[in-house]
Amino acid sequence: MKWTIVIAVLPMIYLYNASWLRSKPDGELSLLAHRGVHQTYSKKNLDRHEGCTADRINPPQHLFLENTIASIQEAYAYGAKIVEIDIHPTSDEKFAVFHDWKVDCRTNGKGKTRNHSLAYLQSLDIGYGYTPDGGKTYPFRGKGVGKLPSLTEVLDQFPTQKFLINIKSNSASEADLIMHFLDNRPGEDLSRLWFYGGYKPTSRLLQLEPEIKGFTKSSVKKCAIYYALISWTGYIPEACHDTILGIPERFASYLWGWPRLFTSRMQKAGTDVILMGQTEGHLDGIDNPKRVAELAEDFHGILWTDKIEQVGTKPKIN
Repeated sequence: MKWTIVIAVLPMIYLYNASWLRSKPDGELSLLAHRGVHQTYSKKNLDRHEGCTADRINPPQHLFLENTIASIQEAYAYGAKIVEIDIHPTSDEKFAVFHDWKVDCRTNGKGKTRNHSLAYLQSLDIGYGYTPDGGKTYPFRGKGVGKLPSLTEVLDQFPTQKFLINIKSNSASEADLIMHFLDNRPGEDLSRLWFYGGYKPTSRLLQLEPEIKGFTKSSVKKCAIYYALISWTGYIPEACHDTILGIPERFASYLWGWPRLFTSRMQKAGTDVILMGQTEGHLDGIDNPKRVAELAEDFHGILWTDKIEQVGTKPKIN
């Protein structure tokens, strides 16, 4: 009798959560440009904790360097709705837009990024350490002097565009520094600034300022687990409300109602969904134009890409 009930109920659960039975969600696919237009690199045998990737870049296809005003501008020109950038506090209480914990590999400087003043960091050549061939050539050496921007410069240069900001530390006190920075920007639209990174600073920042959206690995995992356990009923757990979910594509198909119904449910819950790739155990961009076009048919969330210049479209100038 029990097995008869189970057998009868399972098809009902499947049909209730079947994506193909649902209409397409509102809106369209949006592109998130990771680090702007930048030099991509091989993730083969990449140490999870490796701080620099400039010494393993692929042969350059363009002249843009990550986290610069030019790279951000180019990403938006190719249709990015969001650009991801990295920040560190400086010794003079400003924020530098730069990826690495240390400046040693990517620049001609030495030491921890946060131990230096903004003026010192902006005097460095951020293209100094880039090499595609193990040090035989350095195609960007001498071309990155003064190209490292402050967070103030980035937000002022792009006053209406949206950013996903990566907090590179796991110190809770960094949330207070960010709030101090934002408090000194009267009129700033906080809804355009999303944050992610270390659990301690990110979670504290979201507590300090509810208007800001963000996510951590823990918050995404919590939502995913609760959703898997109970959302076959249509109920959306509180952990999935008013947040951001970064989901690797390889796991997305296990979510109830993926992609149409799932995206629609998250939209109604006030949650944004970012779909990512995964290579060699590392989160990665979805960079194949054909695959992006396929996903755009049914997924109307946000797609994380490392090659916006390949999957995006730059308007033609007549």
